[in-house]
Amino acid sequence: MEEAPTPIVNIDKQEKIEGIVFLGTDIYQVDFIPMNKGLMIKCHDTGNENNNNEVYSYKLTEDEIIKACGNYSNFINKLKANASAYLELEKSNNSFLLTIFSDEKKKKRLLKIQ
Repeated sequence: MEEAPTPIVNIDKQEKIEGIVFLGTDIYQVDFIPMNKGLMIKCHDTGNENNNNEVYSYKLTEDEIIKACGNYSNFINKLKANASAYLELEKSNNSFLLTIFSDEKKKKRLLKIQ
């Protein structure tokens, strides 16, 4: 009798990591969704006043993370611990600039994403 094959488990599948960023009086939620070889970053305004359902997104590759941070796992672990502490958001015309810092003091910028 043959054994049933072992199902393949995707170790990259994790729960999304959520961060909150304040921009003036607006509150934005920034989601980091692990994907194959990187992260999908999605940012949206949480306010109900504007009725604006726009979601800004960017795919951050594993190579970009390693180049900026040196280690993918350390980067993910920092975000899991407290993503909001490492984020800053700026508005520029019709786009946003998301800055990810190396520490909670926000002295060293790792990535700036438009």
